[in-house]
Amino acid sequence: ALLCSAHLSTETRSSSMEGLKLTNAELLVYIHPSKSGNKLKAICRELSSLLFQYDEIFDGVLLAFDVTVKSKGAKILAGLNPYFGVKVEASLLLFNPKPNSLVEGKIVKISPETIHVIVLGFSAAVVTDIDIREEFKYRMRNGEDCFVSSSHKRHVLKVGTMLRLQVESFDEEVMHIAGSLLPANTGCVKWLEKQSEEALHMDRLVLIFTLFFTYHCDPHLLLRILLFFSSGMIINEGK
Repeated sequence: ALLCSAHLSTETRSSSMEGLKLTNAELLVYIHPSKSGNKLKAICRELSSLLFQYDEIFDGVLLAFDVTVKSKGAKILAGLNPYFGVKVEASLLLFNPKPNSLVEGKIVKISPETIHVIVLGFSAAVVTDIDIREEFKYRMRNGEDCFVSSSHKRHVLKVGTMLRLQVESFDEEVMHIAGSLLPANTGCVKWLEKQSEEALHMDRLVLIFTLFFTYHCDPHLLLRILLFFSSGMIINEGK
């Protein structure tokens, strides 16, 4: 694609999908004069040719974009006749998982030695047995291959499970991730989030009891607060 160097700024990342970043960019896009009647369409076509490919200028894989033409003027560039450059402002959604970052994907295949995952529908990830923590044991359940935690029986990894894994490496050319389940904050996303909610609930209870005994609060008020939080927990579990 005919794309000049870009100025990138203002990156934001998702806590559970750390390989994603939203970036504001100032781009200079080269287009042919025959496309000058609809510059925006021509610019979008050039950027679309970069989708789902790693680009060194962006330092990531372009997943989506939104562009605004910065000025109505254009500059013919020496050595690139008859192309001319148009300055645009763009919001870019990029994917570039760094080592030790967390990404999420759906398990598509399990064997005793490997777990195969698809991340964001296009990037393949593999976790080998040496990178699966010891608590996970390979089992056959109802004819399905799965890994079951020996510490938490409900923590099960099987085909269709949304998995959170740590990135060991990312091959930019083939979009392949080598992953790890050694850290404690990796595994089934649904199970991890439920554990996080329960831990938050317990922290609130500890805070309530601390305030009660510190400031000698009305015991009836304490009971009402406890009932309120307990009912909230029941509702959340029901969801």
